[in-house]
Amino acid sequence: MTAAAAGDSPVDATKGDHVNDGEQFYWCQRHERVEEAGHTCPERDLLGPYPSGDEARNWKQRRDEREDRWKAQDDAWEGE
Repeated sequence: MTAAAAGDSPVDATKGDHVNDGEQFYWCQRHERVEEAGHTCPERDLLGPYPSGDEARNWKQRRDEREDRWKAQDDAWEGE
């Protein structure tokens, strides 16, 4: 059984939670999992690269924080 069929991430759990020496991680939108560079789905399904598995896993939180910050800036802008 493949990792995708089993629902397991191809990333070693010990590697997904910290920054590794030059390793890159991606978030697979199709399988909703962290994938390590060199063991990924097609690029069209990926977000990244991220420096750690945690950052890849939390991509949505970072996007939401950025959107909130931009909205607050837009709301505060008084125009020209």
